[in-house]
Amino acid sequence: VTILFLAIAIGCAMMTKLSMGFVALPVAWLLSRLPYAQDVVWFALPIAEVAACAVAAALTVSIYRKRTKTMSASL
Repeated sequence: VTILFLAIAIGCAMMTKLSMGFVALPVAWLLSRLPYAQDVVWFALPIAEVAACAVAAALTVSIYRKRTKTMSASL
């Protein structure tokens, strides 16, 4: 059970770094270059969250196909 919670914590930390560090900052920088930046720069946060959600979904599907599906087939 402890290993499960550790894996969840590491996964959450990874998604937070992905969301804020690798997506939100570059998107905010790009949006800040627009002439009406003060109105649109805040869209960087929802864009980053959607991108992190898409990556998490892709990783979940990948892990399911590689590990979980093969485990249930071997039972």
